[in-house]
This record gives sequence, structure tokens and C-alpha cells, in this order.
Amino acid sequence: MPLLLAALVQSCTPTPAAAHGIVSVDPLLVRAVVANESSFDRNATSKTGAAGLMQLMPATAAALQVCNPYSPIPNIVAGTRYLKSLLERFHGDVRLAVAGYNAGPGAVERFHGVPPYPETQQYVSRVLGSYAKYVLAEPARAPVIPPSSTPPLVMVRRASAIGATSDPYKGAAW
Repeated sequence: MPLLLAALVQSCTPTPAAAHGIVSVDPLLVRAVVANESSFDRNATSKTGAAGLMQLMPATAAALQVCNPYSPIPNIVAGTRYLKSLLERFHGDVRLAVAGYNAGPGAVERFHGVPPYPETQQYVSRVLGSYAKYVLAEPARAPVIPPSSTPPLVMVRRASAIGATSDPYKGAAW
């Protein structure tokens, strides 16, 4: 991964999310998504039209008010917000949130779990593998783990736990 993008992912993910009171999504999970979505290529475009580092679909980018999905900071902030919404929707289950990021949350709900699509199953395996690798590379890191009955790789902190009341990126035009 190019050094500039590594610094961007590292600085951009926790800082806008945690410092500004949004539910914090583990930056290592965001890094794993970026690695598997775009291989850290900010100009990546998929055959389905997904764009940028976190491969935002045009409708998702529009819903999150991202004018230029190839711009790294808005792409990462919006992609992180979308991933956060999936984590909340699936009660902190990282596996289901990652499956929803790939196949769409409706497919996850329709199949009551990871959809049986080979592409999605492989994607979930790759992202969780990357995530585990990144977590293991930082053994001194103290993860924030939600209450019981959630997988141990879930590292989400609710905004209310840090005294936040709003999402400063909501309504921002990128």
C-alpha cells in the first residue's frame, strides 16, 4: 500500500469518526475493506460502477452526499459511515456487516446470514482474514468490544459512550 494512502487510512478513519463523535468503526476493519475493495487504489472503478478506495456504488455515494467518490477523504468517511450503519443494522456482527457491504443488506436479511453467493462468501473470508492479520499485527492495541453475544472481532464504540450527540458529516456535501 502506498505510504500516503496508509497514512490517510490510519489518520482518516479513527479521527473523523472518533474525534467528531460518530460511532467509531475500527480503523483496521476499514483498512481491511479498503485493501479488499480497491487494493488502496483511489482511482479504482469496478465493472459495476463502484468507485474509489471503499468502492462506493453510485447510489450509496449519492445517499451519503459524496460528490467525488475518487476523493479519498470523502470516500473513506462515507464508506466508514455506511459500514457503521451495517454494523448497527446487524447488531455489531462484523461478518454480516461485511457481507452486507458486498452483497447489500437486503441479501443478508433475505438469507438470514451471509448470502450463498460465492463472490460474497469469498469476499467475507478475505476481509475477515485481512482484518485478523491487521489486529494480530498490533498486539498492544486495546480493542473496544461490545457486550456479550457478539463475535470477538467486533470493535465498535457507540457514540453515546463518548458523549457524542450528532454526526458532523451528516448533510455535508463532499
